[in-house]
Amino acid sequence: KLNSDQLVTLTQNLRNTCDLSNILCIIRDYYLLNFNQEILMQDSGHFIRGPLTKLHVFNIRNDELIFNIVNKELIKLCDCRNIVENLEVAVVYIDNDLNDDVIDIVNRVKDAHNTYNITVCRASHSYSAEWPVVVVLCRFYNTPVCLAKLYLAISRARVMCLVFLFPGPGNPGVHQATLDYDYYYIPELLEELVPFTHLIRHN
Repeated sequence: KLNSDQLVTLTQNLRNTCDLSNILCIIRDYYLLNFNQEILMQDSGHFIRGPLTKLHVFNIRNDELIFNIVNKELIKLCDCRNIVENLEVAVVYIDNDLNDDVIDIVNRVKDAHNTYNITVCRASHSYSAEWPVVVVLCRFYNTPVCLAKLYLAISRARVMCLVFLFPGPGNPGVHQATLDYDYYYIPELLEELVPFTHLIRHN
């Protein structure tokens, strides 16, 4: 816990911290390697350092577990508002435009924290927005658009970012989707992100 003389005001116009910048560079490299399409440039090595990005990885889709952990993390963040001035929090979510199956989790998060001023929006609606703290809910799917949206959502954070990465529900009764098996570049991507994140694996 910081002493009162160590607390700072988080401004509205901050650059990405060094670790966030490095994460974005890695995601951009994987985007170019796997999909060979242009994406926004991101310089590594910005000057300020912030807390490590916490990356929760759910190999198997479990909406109840995802919600419970998101809820716990948001409670911690909201408690910090008592000691850090201007701590604005946004929940930015990424889903498949053809199958909006993550919206139930998002709605439960909104209902559980409706007493706090938490901004909630789709990644595709977050252009030009920025917040000191961003919570990213990413329902992963194998298209270049998903990786680009993940890049966009993380880049909205200026100081602190929490990322929840999970697969789609698969085909119930036929196939249970997993990140390790159904998304071929995910294991290698996560390995590259380890030095710049606090990576926590679930199921």
